[in-house]
Amino acid sequence: AYYKLGQAELKLNDLGETVRALRRAIELLPDSPERDDSRVTLADIWLGYLHATFQPQVLEEASSLAAELLRSDPNSFHALRIEVTIALIRLQNFSGRMPQAAEKELLRGIEELEAANRIQPDQPDVLIPLVRSLELSLRGADAEKMLREALGRNQHNLAAYRELHSYYLGTR
Repeated sequence: AYYKLGQAELKLNDLGETVRALRRAIELLPDSPERDDSRVTLADIWLGYLHATFQPQVLEEASSLAAELLRSDPNSFHALRIEVTIALIRLQNFSGRMPQAAEKELLRGIEELEAANRIQPDQPDVLIPLVRSLELSLRGADAEKMLREALGRNQHNLAAYRELHSYYLGTR
C-alpha cells in the first residue's frame, strides 16, 4: 500500500509525502521489484535535491539505498547509476579545495559508469556523464570514440549527437 501511495504522491508532485511513503514501503516490503523501485525512486529524489544543495546526510541516505540495491543485485544498473551520480556530486563538492579527493572520485566515477554502461549500453543518463568524466580525465579521444560507437549502434540517440557536437565545438 505504501509503495502505491508513494507512486501516487510522486505523480501529484508532493515530494514530502512521496519520501515518507517510499521510506515506509522500503521498511515493510519483502525483497521484491516494488521494494527495489522504491529505493531507486527515493534515491533519484535525493539526487535531484543534492544537485541543488549539498547535504551530507542526504548523500549518505542515497548512498545507502544504492548499497542495498547492489546487495540484492551486484549488476544493478540503477544502483551503479546512483553511485556514479553520488561520485560526481562529491567530485563537484571536492573540486578546488581537495584536488586529490576530487581526482579519486573522478576515477571511481569512471569505473562505475563504465560498469553501468556495460550492463545497459548507451543510456543517456550514464553515457553523457561517462563521456564528460572521460574528458575531465584528459581522455577526450576515448570519449569521442565512445560517442561515435553509440551513434553507430543507434542513429537516433539525440543525447549522443548533442554531446558529440559539444565535444567538437570545444576541441576545435
